[in-house]
Parts: sequence; C-alpha cells; structure tokens
Amino acid sequence: MKKAFLSVLMMILIVSAVCQPLVETAFASMEPPSETKLLDTTLQKKNVEQSIAEQPVKQENTAANVRTREVPEQESVQAEKAATVPEKESVQAEKVTTAPKHQSASEEAAAVMAEEIPLSEELVQTALTACEQYEVPPQLLFAVMEVESGFQTDAQNGACTGLMQIHSINLPYLQEQIGINDLSDPEQNIQAGAFILGGYLSRYNTEDSLMAYNLGEGGAKKQWEQGIHGTAYTEKVLNEME
Repeated sequence: MKKAFLSVLMMILIVSAVCQPLVETAFASMEPPSETKLLDTTLQKKNVEQSIAEQPVKQENTAANVRTREVPEQESVQAEKAATVPEKESVQAEKVTTAPKHQSASEEAAAVMAEEIPLSEELVQTALTACEQYEVPPQLLFAVMEVESGFQTDAQNGACTGLMQIHSINLPYLQEQIGINDLSDPEQNIQAGAFILGGYLSRYNTEDSLMAYNLGEGGAKKQWEQGIHGTAYTEKVLNEME
C-alpha cells in the first residue's frame, strides 16, 4: 500500500516538474504590456493624430503658394503690358522727331544753295518746294531763273515780270489754276514759273519744254514743224545747268 502511494506521489512530482516550465511560459506570454511598449504605442497614436491634423494645414499652404505664384505672374503680365506703353510712346516720339530732321535737312540744302545762288534762303526754299510739287528738277528751274532774270526779283521786260519772267497774259490762267494773283511777288512768281515749266515737262522732253517756255507753246510748235528742237535760249539754259 505504501509502495503504491509512493509511486503515485513520484509520478505527480515528475509531472509537476515537467509541466511547471510550460505553465510559467504560458503565463509569461500573458503578462500585461510593459510601460515602454505602452509609451511607444501612445507616441505612435499621437504621431498619427498629428499627421492627420497637419494635412489640412499643408493643403492650405499649398493653395496659398499657388495663389502667391499666380499673383506675381499676373503682376508680371501687367508689368509687361505697362512696359509696352513707353515703347509705343517712344515710337511716337521718334515719329515726331523725324519731321524736324527732314525739315532741317531741307533747310540745310536751301542754306547751301543760297550760298551759291544770289537769293535768300526763304526764296530758295520756295523754289525747292515748288520743284517738288510740280516735278521740276531744281537745277533746271534755277538755270531758267538765271537766264530769264539774272536772279533779279524786280526784273521787268515788257509784259514779263519777276524772277521767272512770267507774261501777264498768263495771269488769269494761273489765278484759276493755282491762285496766283500777283506776279511781282517773288514767291508767287517762282511758283507760277515752276507750274508752267512742270506742265511742259510732263508732255515734252527738256529742250522742247524750254522752247515752249520761252516762245509759248504755239510758237514752239511752229519751230518743231520746221524740225527745230533747239535754240540759243535752250542752249544757254542747258549750259547754266552744268
């Protein structure tokens, strides 16, 4: 009986010795988390919450940056538009300044020619303007002027008056066509002579035009019918042009 009891007791001790480590291990795995693990978990939760809270802020910052970028771009466009205004104004200013330059060049030419021609700069300028208007070479007009009157503004030869020796018979026609009313006025006299000479040059060559100016168109035609297309007058004028 004792032996049987001892055998059972020994088996219990053996079983308890074998199972105790297993039980301890099982209980150890069921131990509550340590303070370190709890702290790490808490920090992770806070980080997640903080990142979630920061997302709207980042979105707002991104929108603000987009708006900020858009504003300078709009301002730069406006600045470019504003910059074009001075460019247009500068172009207009250049156009305005070109006229005086052209005018001063014309005045310079008149001044240079006035040194060679015994006329005032004003009358030389009148002659140049008339030449341009009626398409007469200036050298030809001044050559005619020299042969006709020797540049004498008050030259008078019968019914012919002034620098270009305009015959009074032409006055009504000149008055009707270009408003000439005083052949003794040097400027009107120059304009009348350029108008008449330009009309001949538009129909005839230079020599025939000079013959018509000197003899009248009717008188010149009589000469042309005889085959005459040059006279002492035309030769003298052409020589003055050289």
